[in-house]
Amino acid sequence: MREVTLAYPVRIERTRIPANPQAFRAVLAGKNHLPTQKLSPRLLRPKQGFLGSGTYRSHFFDDRSLHTLATFLLREKAKYSMLSLQWQRTWQLWHRGWLSPLRWGRSVVAITLMSASLVASYELQVSRQLAHSPDTTVAIERKLVGLINFLAHPTQFQLACEHNVAQVIAAMVRGNQLIIQVQYGGAVDRRPAKIIGRLDPQGIFNGTYQTRLPDGWVSGKVRLVFDADGSASVINPDWGVSIALRRI
Repeated sequence: MREVTLAYPVRIERTRIPANPQAFRAVLAGKNHLPTQKLSPRLLRPKQGFLGSGTYRSHFFDDRSLHTLATFLLREKAKYSMLSLQWQRTWQLWHRGWLSPLRWGRSVVAITLMSASLVASYELQVSRQLAHSPDTTVAIERKLVGLINFLAHPTQFQLACEHNVAQVIAAMVRGNQLIIQVQYGGAVDRRPAKIIGRLDPQGIFNGTYQTRLPDGWVSGKVRLVFDADGSASVINPDWGVSIALRRI
């Protein structure tokens, strides 16, 4: 079994990532399948592919592994979801003439409303810590690599909730949201469930766990912290029960 060693001390099995996973098929074809507010300006040039002619992978990553491409994309999503960098990106796009006046106005209004509830000094402090702390960067990359391994083969994982075990049947990326669908398969307790959420700048998945009971859908907040192999420990502050994503 071939393995590839990344820049940090985590070994990832190359065979866990297929040649062309569905989540990144559009990227390899030179199409932007990620929301523009989550990408840096240099990835939004109006040309074939992201960075000129040819596919994104062959033009920028040459013959590097798909892990490099996927990790880069997910890191960009987490990085440009921070409020201070959204301001920077919106100004850069306007300065380069890539934003119409209508989109510029909408962006300014949206960011102004969000920033009204935050303290600017705190946001800048967090940004500096993420940018200059090697330990923090390595921790984020480990979580992103774990998410990549999970997305490559989601059906190889189970969601364990105390004494109940559910099979993961699908994992989809829609815009900046990740949707994990599971199915409880017990003889008595057979019901669907799903986890919907997104990554925060620290690479932690924050979302909502929803399951169907006889009297309707119930939900609770969850936080997924992915390990390098794709498994994840789940924190459920609403219910206080132990949940985990584990490889079969």
